[in-house]
Amino acid sequence: TTAGRTVRYEMTLEPLGLGVLPLLETARTRPSRPDAEADQPWWRHPEGHWPTQRPLTERIRLHASATLDTPQHDPRTAPAAAVAPDDPRWAAYLALPAGEHPRTVAWADAQRADFPASVDPTNPALLAQRLLDHIRQQPYVYTLAPGRLSDHPVDRFWLDQRAGFCEHYASAVTVVLRRWGIPARIVTGYLGGEVNPLNGVLEVRQRDAHAWVEYWHSGRGWVRLDPTGAVAPERIRRGERLPAPSGVVAQTLVRLDPLLLEQVRAAWGVAEHQWNQWVLGYTPHRQQDLLAALGWAAIDLSHLGRWLAVAMVLLGGSAAMWWGWRQRRAGREPWLRGHDRLRRVLQRKGYDAPAHLSVLGLRDHLRAQLPDRHDPTRSDIAAFATFSETLTLLSQWRYAPPTQRPAASAAVLWRVALQRARQLPTVRRSASGL
Repeated sequence: TTAGRTVRYEMTLEPLGLGVLPLLETARTRPSRPDAEADQPWWRHPEGHWPTQRPLTERIRLHASATLDTPQHDPRTAPAAAVAPDDPRWAAYLALPAGEHPRTVAWADAQRADFPASVDPTNPALLAQRLLDHIRQQPYVYTLAPGRLSDHPVDRFWLDQRAGFCEHYASAVTVVLRRWGIPARIVTGYLGGEVNPLNGVLEVRQRDAHAWVEYWHSGRGWVRLDPTGAVAPERIRRGERLPAPSGVVAQTLVRLDPLLLEQVRAAWGVAEHQWNQWVLGYTPHRQQDLLAALGWAAIDLSHLGRWLAVAMVLLGGSAAMWWGWRQRRAGREPWLRGHDRLRRVLQRKGYDAPAHLSVLGLRDHLRAQLPDRHDPTRSDIAAFATFSETLTLLSQWRYAPPTQRPAASAAVLWRVALQRARQLPTVRRSASGL
């Protein structure tokens, strides 16, 4: 095959626990991880994929390359040679579990016996095409909810139910091809993806997961065969995604504007990508640049450790004080907080305001402290009268039945009481009292 255009790309891989890198299948050079200096824990398998030493449980960023625009040959016109059943190279790709899928195996044998004379039983491309024609001619259905299958799921799917998703079709076709003596394998990966219109990044998610078949053609090598395309061509041609489950927020956005949800997802994808780029690209070199910008031209680990310890102590102390203040504030109901604020205002005006008195008790206690309280012409006496009315309304709101409460809320009444308390005359208290 003539080499085509080489494209270099960057990929951020989520911690999905995969044991293989989901690279473009034409990758030839070793992918590199720019944020790590150690040897990369993956290698190229002879069949073309890139296994890892252990499942990937952290988000990583990779630089990789792949070859595009490779010529597409029609395998039906390429020379073919029969695969020897006893060839050990093909044992794994011709094996079928004993006792499994008996009805599908019998169906494959019956089909092979009925091949017309024009069909070359050694040409895998023609046999693969017959399987695709069979799927198109029968009432097969593509669905993500096929229901529970029997102990022989391939038999149940291929011959009875005829409804399933990509893995069902790939499994059944692989069984039939192997029974016909054609080396075949199931391939899983991702199909398509979606380009974010805001930053041009190709987003490939779990709902883009797909499964298909590859069969061996001696004149072409491994040839892709996607039986899903025979029953759901829109899934293959346009890379149509599987529908994602929608929550309450997503359903609400769709009702408001069908395009609004997509715009929100695109904006979130941009923010997520930028965050990942900053975090994954925070290499030791960038760390040194950041410290230099903060005034540390050279990193002294002991000095840096002391500063971090001090910062942690200050942060912990501030958090403890804030938490204590919140707990103390939350532990007192609004009524008691209003009572405390009123007492503090009165005390600043020079009045004695004991904490054990109710609002009516405070009213009566304050009346005795007013200067010239027997002179009804004084304006401060009028100010106390309006203040006294507010305290009476507060007492009614607190203790009267709900039907007899004032129309104003307690919060409003407390605000009015504080405002009128500030209008009371200031009194002077001697060492011996009033």
